[in-house]
Amino acid sequence: MSIRIFRRHAACLALVALGAAPHILAQQPADDGRICDRPIVPWLVIGPFAVDTGAPRLDKRDIGDPAALDARVGNRAGGHVWQAVAMDELGQFDFFKAFPATTLDKMAAYAETYLASPDDRTVKIGVESDDDVIVWFNGTQLEHQDVARGVGTATHTLTLHVHRGVNRLVYKVVNRGGGMGMGARF
Repeated sequence: MSIRIFRRHAACLALVALGAAPHILAQQPADDGRICDRPIVPWLVIGPFAVDTGAPRLDKRDIGDPAALDARVGNRAGGHVWQAVAMDELGQFDFFKAFPATTLDKMAAYAETYLASPDDRTVKIGVESDDDVIVWFNGTQLEHQDVARGVGTATHTLTLHVHRGVNRLVYKVVNRGGGMGMGARF
């Protein structure tokens, strides 16, 4: 699946997911000589984890320190297994596709992806979640949204200072009730 990329410095970031070994998606030159801006967006997800109600639900460390995850397809953490998933054409993902359950009410899940960049740069990313979300980038917490909402109803914009090489983006999404999802777009 591909997502819409907002051009920044006439180049894009290739997205990679770590399975057994890292791989970087090839960047294809566009007709105008710039780098292709419609990469495939693979993510790894793990969960669901039961959470309590109230503000502490976001701060619970279900699988240890999110800044030090070892997310690889098939690896276990917190009694669950990491699995590869793909976002839809809007850069969104419905957790019911990964976790076959009749309800994901009062549950949390983690998602991780890798951004490969040929140089240091600053980019903006649109963050969506259903409901609450915490976002870490290269081990630093950038976002902590305690908000009831659905994917597609609100997007927060974060500025990422991407380093040359591979960078790690991690979401923790907490569902209060109903649907459970996330979104990420450049």
